[in-house]
Amino acid sequence: MADNFAGSPKDFSSQIGVLKELRPQGRVLDFGCSWGYGVYQLMRAGYDAFGFEISRPRAALGRDHLGVKIIDDLGALNGLAPQSVDAIFASHVLEHISSLHGIFQLFAKILRPNGVAVIMVPNGGSKPARELGVGWPPLINEKHTLALDRSFFEKNMSPFGFNVTTLSNPYHAAEIRDAVQGKRRLDAEGEELMVIAQRAM
Repeated sequence: MADNFAGSPKDFSSQIGVLKELRPQGRVLDFGCSWGYGVYQLMRAGYDAFGFEISRPRAALGRDHLGVKIIDDLGALNGLAPQSVDAIFASHVLEHISSLHGIFQLFAKILRPNGVAVIMVPNGGSKPARELGVGWPPLINEKHTLALDRSFFEKNMSPFGFNVTTLSNPYHAAEIRDAVQGKRRLDAEGEELMVIAQRAM
């Protein structure tokens, strides 16, 4: 906590740096936030941040030890007011869910017009994934129920009113901002796929 998770496997400074270029302030939901280390870093970055986590023990750990706001009830999640958040941050969550239709529907409901979802998943279309095939460690398994690539998000988020830009690590925040504004595709060969889904006005 003293170092804001810098240099740890939970360090989201690069990903939050991208969000800062797109939405420098506002209310942010960390969707699937585990024990709240992302919520904590988002708060330190100046956001009015809160999380959702289905594991109640993890949510309680974050509330008790990090002092962050985490809801752990699906009813409360689905009860969030329409157009009540400026951004959604979701790091390595969606690949664990068997169907994303309801998730995209929720994101479209709660995001304000021109709001943005910043999503990170293992990149099923990356060069290592293509070269290693079934030997690629993050490939679909009992923990990762979906193997996701850029075309999945481009095809499946647009019907919910999102303009989608896909790219992969390493992240260069200013370049990503310019690509999103210009609706321009970036390289997506790295092992982590980032999806920038901007809610239509």
